[in-house]
Amino acid sequence: MAITIQSLQEELSFQVNDSNSHIWDETDRVSAINSSIPDVVNRVLSYSAAPSSNSQLTEKIHEILSELQEIETKEVDHGGLDVNNDLVNRYYLTNGFVAAMVEVGSKQKFCKKVSATNLPSFDNYLNSGSDDSPKIVLFAGTLYVYVSQGSLPVSLTVYYIGAPYNVGINNNGSNKDRIINHFELNAQLKPIVMREALIKLYRDRAQESDIQARIPIELQQLEKHYEAIILGKIGETDEEDQADDTQINK
Repeated sequence: MAITIQSLQEELSFQVNDSNSHIWDETDRVSAINSSIPDVVNRVLSYSAAPSSNSQLTEKIHEILSELQEIETKEVDHGGLDVNNDLVNRYYLTNGFVAAMVEVGSKQKFCKKVSATNLPSFDNYLNSGSDDSPKIVLFAGTLYVYVSQGSLPVSLTVYYIGAPYNVGINNNGSNKDRIINHFELNAQLKPIVMREALIKLYRDRAQESDIQARIPIELQQLEKHYEAIILGKIGETDEEDQADDTQINK
């Protein structure tokens, strides 16, 4: 069953011990949730691109964010694919690239991603691309495909993590700007989003000493959630997550 925005904001109201909306109303709570969701997604996604990351961690993160994964097929020539404008399903996120498959003739092959660091030094190497071993480079917001000379343009299927939609009342906006009425992310990320939202509400009233005292505690618990992701343990210790949540009103 989908987790609705109504249940999310009601749960947040309970967590901040403000069920009668004396301090924060529904608009405040929904706003805090909406600003927390992309913060969580971007931070989790950043771990996949960190120098210390490995393929296993990257795969785990892409799995956690699979609800946001999009697949689009485009024709790509020497000018490459502008990921910010040519992809139409969602807004492309930094570090959002998952994989790309190129079709040359009747063959489909996944591309090997090559680092864009010191790209000019790769020019001669990449320009000798091969249809049998296609490569792809993401540089300055553009995906460049390297195949055998003369094969471009080609059909490129891109797998990427896109920006989450805002939660609220459904509207008929463009696909990229849609508003949805339920929690879109993997349920494993819900405790992190809720704690982020909780901290945002507390910070809005940080001038009050009793609220100010709660912020360091919540930040400490939040970092434990993120650490679990880095260690590949997210969702594996439900009891610990529930124990963490009991700290919210202490």
